Amino acid sequence: MDSGIPERRSARRFAGILGFLNQLAESSRPMSQSAEKISTTERLGQRLCRLRKERQLTPSALAKRSGVTTSEIRDLETERVRDPELVVGMRLAEALCVDPEYLAFGVRLNISLAPLT
Repeated sequence: MDSGIPERRSARRFAGILGFLNQLAESSRPMSQSAEKISTTERLGQRLCRLRKERQLTPSALAKRSGVTTSEIRDLETERVRDPELVVGMRLAEALCVDPEYLAFGVRLNISLAPLT
């Protein structure tokens, strides 16, 4: 697993975006007209645990498949950590064969962000 400094900085920067979108998903205000309805009945940790169990994986087996530590997976499932770094979410989504948006929010969002200039 390559943990280069630029990747970590970028992941931290985008973790804030993930946290912001999570807060919007949990609020009662609609996010935008172009976003599908967001399910608030299942949180990220619950969804991660359910997907892992559906695939009959232990936390350690998922850790081996994703490159994420077992303790990070347990912390996410028990919601000790609520806003993972983007890289962690992407690796877990790939290992579970789901879209990152589904893992994070439970639905596919139709949000297009303008490129940074």
